[in-house]
Amino acid sequence: AGEALPEGAAGACLKVKVGRDSVAADQRRLARLQAELPATTRLRLDANRSWTPEQAARICDSLDPRRVAFVEEPLLPGASYAGWAARTAIPFAWDETLRERPDADLATPGLGAVVLKPMLSGLARARVWLDAARAAGCAAVLSAAFESNLTLDLYARLTAHWGLTATPGLDTFGAWPVALLEPLRSQPGHGDRPVRHRDALTPLEPLL
Repeated sequence: AGEALPEGAAGACLKVKVGRDSVAADQRRLARLQAELPATTRLRLDANRSWTPEQAARICDSLDPRRVAFVEEPLLPGASYAGWAARTAIPFAWDETLRERPDADLATPGLGAVVLKPMLSGLARARVWLDAARAAGCAAVLSAAFESNLTLDLYARLTAHWGLTATPGLDTFGAWPVALLEPLRSQPGHGDRPVRHRDALTPLEPLL
């Protein structure tokens, strides 16, 4: 009660970190979000591998499946996703799993999306997973890993170039105090961020 809604809550998609508190605390917070957010806003939950299958089922049972796009990496490392689809209609998504398991089965029942982070996997590998996801009928979400405005703009163009329809996860610029070389052009609301131009940057060569 009294907790402010996250910035951007009025948008069509909102990512929410879960799994840091108890299951009961997460249930209360998510119930509040479902009650206060517009009905058109869908949640993307990121559990960072925090739950047992039973805990994940309890969380999902308390949610309206129509309001949740997916739960990203919900289960503890080593836990099996084999029974996920039998427990809930809410899909799960893989992120770290794709980088750790190059043989991950995208036909696993209940898998709704793959989260592609080119900075961590490389562009070529991200494209391989994109093609595999399309073949499996799975959504692909292009996401940043707290990168500068330069790569955020690149990913926005790449989203269009690859024909991705899922909203990309590029809202990480808030962690940056300045823009590098030029303003962030692909997202409204950041045009007034200070820009650090080339003459104010430190070349890496003398430091190596």
